[in-house]
Amino acid sequence: MHKTIVGINVREEERKELWGVWKFGKGRGKIKGKGEHYKSQIGIRLLQPDVYIKRFFDTKTGGYVVTDRQRITAAKKIKQEGEKYEKERDMSLVFAKGGNKIVHRREVPGVSSADVLFNGLPADLKKTSSYDQIVKYAKYATHKQGAKLVLFQFDKWNAKMASELKKLQELKIHGKYFVTDKEDEIIDF
Repeated sequence: MHKTIVGINVREEERKELWGVWKFGKGRGKIKGKGEHYKSQIGIRLLQPDVYIKRFFDTKTGGYVVTDRQRITAAKKIKQEGEKYEKERDMSLVFAKGGNKIVHRREVPGVSSADVLFNGLPADLKKTSSYDQIVKYAKYATHKQGAKLVLFQFDKWNAKMASELKKLQELKIHGKYFVTDKEDEIIDF
């Protein structure tokens, strides 16, 4: 069964799993006299503690990372999953420090899906040092993994990367990126 929450069509089980994050979506969860940070803390508390582990909360920006317990368990069992999880965790921390709310979702064997919920939207995390992979990765994330946003980490920056990001804009693929060693500069595309 599908329901629409904050303009996103999601499966019923996803809605139940993530209701705490969406409760504070656009136009919802207004708390008079309290700032955005307070709402973020409440949003974390509303997530099911038997399902999620709070990994990070930034008191300056209100950004946070919570991770599905099954995702952590899988990362400990399989070396390749552990390496992938570490990359995703590190990228998530950078985006959370920028004030974003990240829910690191569980891996479902045999099902290709977005890695995280980024401020309530399904998003996929991609890290690359090569400009020629940007469009390919973004198309895969949006067409095959159901991502609404693509979040990139570039190991280095060059003019060809800017050109590739313009192509994504033309394809109506949106997201954010940062460059390694310049993590405090998160840029929209």
